Amino acid sequence: MRDAFVPEHRILSKDDEDAGGPALYSSPVFHLPRGGVSSASFVSVVVGVAEGMLAESIAYTGPRLSRSIVMAEQTGTQITLGIAASEIEAAAVMYLAPLRETMQLLERGEPVPKTQNLRGRRNNAYAAQLSITAVQRLFNAAGGRALYLDNAMQRMFRDCHAAAAHHSLMWDQAAAGYGRHVLGVMGNEKH
Repeated sequence: MRDAFVPEHRILSKDDEDAGGPALYSSPVFHLPRGGVSSASFVSVVVGVAEGMLAESIAYTGPRLSRSIVMAEQTGTQITLGIAASEIEAAAVMYLAPLRETMQLLERGEPVPKTQNLRGRRNNAYAAQLSITAVQRLFNAAGGRALYLDNAMQRMFRDCHAAAAHHSLMWDQAAAGYGRHVLGVMGNEKH
């Protein structure tokens, strides 16, 4: 945006937030701890794209013929869709559970334990991995026509990978951070 006016009362800078700025706001969402469960805002995009990819794959595959073979009638096609749908649904449940629990804590005015925050980050990162796997599976099953620019799946494939590349969704870091914490190993992480 350029030349847009944002009223002062609508601005929350990182410096103000670090200095306790959220104390000025009563809504629990402003009190989400950074670097953990709050990365749900990124993984929700990844899961949403995967859900869109599933819907597009179903619509694309239903009437699809490959060398006069009805692809929707093929057991392998059916299994691929079933597995991808399960991965995407698992990803959604996985990231939403810690987010809901954390918001309930905040609504009651309770602090968010570090384990809960790291669990949220871990689940968010793994949900992104599940979504990428499902999208890759669906893209591979779609055949070469999915590469064409007029096919929505090629963009969803890229969008899912791009959104999942956010640093807060890096699986190895999230898994290691959670593991370090629950094992009581001191690390240099900030989250």
